[in-house]
Amino acid sequence: MTLSFRAQDVTYVPGDLNLIITAPHGGYTTPANVPDRHHGCVVNNTCVFQYGCTPQDATNCRVVTLRDQYTKEIAELFFDIVKNKTGRTPYLVTCNWARIKLDANREINEAAFGNNESQRVHYDFHQRIKQAREAVESQYSQGGLLIDVHGHAHANNWFELVSFSFSIHFSFRSHWWSTHIQIPNAHSHSR
Repeated sequence: MTLSFRAQDVTYVPGDLNLIITAPHGGYTTPANVPDRHHGCVVNNTCVFQYGCTPQDATNCRVVTLRDQYTKEIAELFFDIVKNKTGRTPYLVTCNWARIKLDANREINEAAFGNNESQRVHYDFHQRIKQAREAVESQYSQGGLLIDVHGHAHANNWFELVSFSFSIHFSFRSHWWSTHIQIPNAHSHSR
């Protein structure tokens, strides 16, 4: 399989600031040739994520397919605000595929269900993050900040922005150290 970056699948904006903004689940693209993801199945006490497997196990092999509403737009807005306020450009990486087709924030088996096209987009998304991270690491000895924007989708047509996930990476002797900080009570509702 040849893996190649396509801008319609992953948005990548290179920056000149040690800030990386990502959104893995806010896309809208639903390729007709890619089946919808569904819950996995337990086989020999292991979750297996394959199209058409039975019986599906929503408890042990749950697969989320709802889009994190407006997270792509929030990431883009935050990007614009930072750029306008500082005159500098943060890095921006968003997955443009709908989560029902690909979950770019999961390991490859659960993310892509073995579909070659989904695997390519998953790879592209993570390669662009790696590219941004390596650029920040090479330019800033103190490291950088990666903001991974997530929300919580509901089936009944409303959303809540439950948190921004901040991964703070410090470059120290060629190693990335990270910590995870959540900001609680950042709720927003839309009907």
